Amino acid sequence: MKYLAYIINHIILLVIIATLVFVIKHIFKVTKKLLSSPKKFLIIPSASVISSLLIIFINLYRWDLIDLFTVFFEPLLELAIQGIFFATLIFSIRYLILELRTNNYRELKSYRFMVPIFIALLTFLITIQIPFNELSIHNNFEKHYEQREKVVTMIKGGELNSNSSTNNFIQLPPEYEHLSRGGGKVMVRREDGVIKVFFFTFRGILDSFSGFMYSSDNQRPTRNEFNGDFKEFEKFREHWFWGASY
Repeated sequence: MKYLAYIINHIILLVIIATLVFVIKHIFKVTKKLLSSPKKFLIIPSASVISSLLIIFINLYRWDLIDLFTVFFEPLLELAIQGIFFATLIFSIRYLILELRTNNYRELKSYRFMVPIFIALLTFLITIQIPFNELSIHNNFEKHYEQREKVVTMIKGGELNSNSSTNNFIQLPPEYEHLSRGGGKVMVRREDGVIKVFFFTFRGILDSFSGFMYSSDNQRPTRNEFNGDFKEFEKFREHWFWGASY
């Protein structure tokens, strides 16, 4: 199964690279045409601001977007936005150099192309300094903690059931589906009087997934929990852990 996941991941990577080359090629063509228009001094800063905001937006809501567009198409969306961002930056640097060559550097003409460069640098610093992923995970946990506790209570009380007593998927009611991404299902494991419930924050291919796990015995999960290959674990509260399998 792991070899199959390895092959699938590399196929997806090749598709993403091919799409990236195609997207960047066409972005440069479109940008070049736009830059030949009289409004180029407005186009470049506007494109820079919009693409920068979109990059920050993606970092904030990446897991929601993956759940919406699936793990196959969300990376293509990211690559398209990043392509616009870098194309804008490259053309800004190019025209800034041209203006500095053809005009007196003390004149204020070149500032129009310095604005997108400044915006790009600021965006870059924001994305590397702010831990968006950690913030998103902690926000998800705090926002849905009480509802997930209620779901665990319902499973313990027998209100939510499955047909087996070992590893199971339980479909959550419609009002609780948002608590577990990738279809609104949770994994449940009962063994030696211990119950464990796993809520997905990301549901990929085969053993690639992450999420919050409730453990009634409050013990740190094992690496092979729920048939995964967990490499990351973090305790959030008593009985609650976040883990990533890949």
